[in-house]
Amino acid sequence: PAEAARVLERLAPQNVAALLSEAPTRLAAPLLRAMLPPFVARCLEPLPDTQVSGLLRAMGPQAGVAILHYLPEARRNALLAQLPTGMRMAFRLLLGYPEDTVGAWMDPRVVVLPADTTAESALRRLREAQGEIDAVVFVVGATQRLLGLAELPEVLRAPPDTHLSKLMRQMPFTLPARASIHGVADHEGWDDFQILPVVERDDRFVGALDRGV
Repeated sequence: PAEAARVLERLAPQNVAALLSEAPTRLAAPLLRAMLPPFVARCLEPLPDTQVSGLLRAMGPQAGVAILHYLPEARRNALLAQLPTGMRMAFRLLLGYPEDTVGAWMDPRVVVLPADTTAESALRRLREAQGEIDAVVFVVGATQRLLGLAELPEVLRAPPDTHLSKLMRQMPFTLPARASIHGVADHEGWDDFQILPVVERDDRFVGALDRGV
């Protein structure tokens, strides 16, 4: 996809739009994720809302929101209205942050559960997860305050009725949702973790950021 993206970015947007109109969503979505968002937005302009919303759904909130920033507000709202409720909420959450902040790039579709959830229930939730980060459970307390992180191996090995409060480990690092995305590139937490939790005020958990982003 990355190599194809570089080739297509040298074409006129209307020509890429014609190609996208014929391409299956399963092939187009990874290609669009690898392309520059401003260019993708221009390519999507002539396509019908139903097709564009399908592409956004397949791309996911992180890549999709990067493109929506470059579409007119009226078109953006029309596309969001066609998304499933859960995904629409994730898109709107990310759109609420300035484009250069951590919050705009985090993944809000992570598995987050209360501390008194059993290992059995947590495994069931992980199996149902549709997010990009599905091998960990973020554990929260009252008012969504982050308490810790439970990783899949620990949850698998635990007796079914064990609470996550017994399996989690505390996270020594968090990222403020409104911090600059460029400012956290050298954060010390990346030395030990592939993903870091993103929090708002009072440690209220709102998502997670992958080091690969």
